[in-house]
Amino acid sequence: MAEQENASEPILGLVFLVFGILFAFLVYLRPDLLHVPAWIAYASAGVSAIAGLLVLTANDNRLDLQKLLILLLALLLCLISGWIAFGPGVRECSVHGAGGWTQQSGLACRIPFGLSMLIPIGLAWAVIHYDTPSNSQDT
Repeated sequence: MAEQENASEPILGLVFLVFGILFAFLVYLRPDLLHVPAWIAYASAGVSAIAGLLVLTANDNRLDLQKLLILLLALLLCLISGWIAFGPGVRECSVHGAGGWTQQSGLACRIPFGLSMLIPIGLAWAVIHYDTPSNSQDT
């Protein structure tokens, strides 16, 4: 069973990588269809591509490369959340409360995305400050 799971990891990594590349290519072809700046769309494509690279390097003992990829992933996630929280323009979102779904705008949409920046910042801090155990097994 473990061999089957390990065999599917490269496929999953390639799917994420190819999706990110395709997404970036589509952004390049049709930037006029975007409702966000192109750099936000490219950052989103980069999240998928870097996630794919992380999956592909999961079984390698290349911890420096993995740490770099995790830091890049955290940076891209912060860029996207940061633009939603602090970027120009009106933000509208749906919020679920006791009365069901309602449309909100302004701070009700910006604050959650601003707070969500803490997750990748925490991830980056952990990668920088903690040693990662190697994948080798002691016998």
